[in-house]
Amino acid sequence: MFARQPVHMSRIEFIARRQPNGLVLFEAVPVTLLVRLRRAARRLLRG
Repeated sequence: MFARQPVHMSRIEFIARRQPNGLVLFEAVPVTLLVRLRRAARRLLRG
């Protein structure tokens, strides 16, 4: 079924070969989500 995988999958697999699973999951998260989490965290901290 998945003969052709997304390009980012190759990057994740490459990272998986070098780093622990925890870091792999972190790298797999889109940058946009990280930015949103940072903004949300700032809003919660400021109250």
